Amino acid sequence: MTEKNGYHVHVEGGSGSGWPDLRQVWEYRDLVLLFAKRRFTVSYKQTVLGPVWIFLGPLVTGLVFSVIFGNMIGLSTGGVPRILFYMTGSSIWSYFSECVTGCSRSFTDNSQIFGKVYFPRLCMPLSNVLYALAKLLIQLISVIGLTVFFAIRGEVSPLWHLWPLLAVIVPAAGLMGMGIGLIISSLSTRYRDLMYMVGFGLSVWMYLTPVIYPLSQFTSPLIKKLLKINPMTFPMEAIRKILLGSGAPDGLTAAVFAVFLAAVLLTGVRAYTAAERTFIDNV
Repeated sequence: MTEKNGYHVHVEGGSGSGWPDLRQVWEYRDLVLLFAKRRFTVSYKQTVLGPVWIFLGPLVTGLVFSVIFGNMIGLSTGGVPRILFYMTGSSIWSYFSECVTGCSRSFTDNSQIFGKVYFPRLCMPLSNVLYALAKLLIQLISVIGLTVFFAIRGEVSPLWHLWPLLAVIVPAAGLMGMGIGLIISSLSTRYRDLMYMVGFGLSVWMYLTPVIYPLSQFTSPLIKKLLKINPMTFPMEAIRKILLGSGAPDGLTAAVFAVFLAAVLLTGVRAYTAAERTFIDNV
């Protein structure tokens, strides 16, 4: 509990409820920003191009996907220019993937600082999500630029009036990634094998998500149903619908996403809070 003079901080034990003290996490919000800024700086330190790599990543991925999946395999993009379709999908997926990967390593990568300094442990995964969100926002600058270009040419029809919904859908996808990462991080304190499976699992999950193909491409009711119960289908299709005017989000995909988000986030936070008390003995 912080005194009014702001100089003395009294740290008390948890209530034993198994849930983090969110008020305390809010008090350490400056630390969350500091961790996010530090990771951003370290990621591009001693590189020739620096943060320019943030722009080049989705651009290069979009070009490669256009050649492989567009020209060679001939996958449909639902009428959207290939480079724009693949840049949007790869940017959103990279954001989600980074949230999962970064949060899943919260205990193993930060065991030294966790063992020496006290602060709410939830600050670290929150900073990972904030870092990934900052990267995505920078990447979306080029995506939006291309969207405006192709919109002027009449090749895409963005739903401009729905763009404010992105401020809800995008962070929600990141929180879902954080929830999954927290569960993995909690389990990896005892089962290190999970850390080696994260990358493989995300790669498989990407191909089961409408990242390189639109949901509308499939005519089989069974395949569509299977894709719709993928919780990442809704944010991918919804963001494409809003940004590009091409996507097929519906009530089922939205419901699956909302239920899965609530389930993994609550489970992840609870498991992470429980694991932080004993992880130092296992890591």
